[in-house]
Amino acid sequence: MKKLLTALCLVILAASGASADVLWDQSNWVNPGLDGFVNAASAFACNFDGSRTKLHTANDVTFSVDVSVTSVSIWQTLGNGQAEGATQAYLWIVPKTGAIPTNSSAEVNNAANLVTITNTYEIIGGETVLKTTASGLSLGLPAGSYWVSLTPRCNRGTIYPYSWHLFSGDGVIGDPTARISACTVNSTWEYPYAPNTQYDTTLLVEGSAVVATETQAWGQIKALYR
Repeated sequence: MKKLLTALCLVILAASGASADVLWDQSNWVNPGLDGFVNAASAFACNFDGSRTKLHTANDVTFSVDVSVTSVSIWQTLGNGQAEGATQAYLWIVPKTGAIPTNSSAEVNNAANLVTITNTYEIIGGETVLKTTASGLSLGLPAGSYWVSLTPRCNRGTIYPYSWHLFSGDGVIGDPTARISACTVNSTWEYPYAPNTQYDTTLLVEGSAVVATETQAWGQIKALYR
């Protein structure tokens, strides 16, 4: 009976415990000079003079439990207005298998990854930046580490300056932000400032922890006595 009551208590706690809204938080974008990396994919072919490009950044994240991701956000500078006008972005999430991704650029810059985004303004310390969010997601991920990339799809005209995916003020967590150019098909990821100081860019992942359902909970209890 004691074993049964203990199991009941543990399962009820697992099944009914409140889930955190924030799954990964590197949203602190306050840093001198609003520095960052270009993170934008042209809706058109690349110009190799740099006026249009396809650059994707990716952050590593770790979830200690199974999660359901409902939104992913990044913070950018306003740049030349291209980022503000973007309505779609490439959202790419894959398991992390090493210190830097080895996946092909064709996997990242892929129309199947396009999601709708919204842009809102944030002002801190007199600086105005753009928060870009892909919401309404329903992505179930097992506990583990992942590379997460959200790259706005912009028109990318010839007007400078570009917008920057802002550095996180919290420093590097895990491995630094990696980046790949998808102007040609390749698997050459880089740490943009290597071998000098490395950075993580801003990223906020929201959703909920996956908890046991009532059916799962009762099944776990019965399993103890089979």
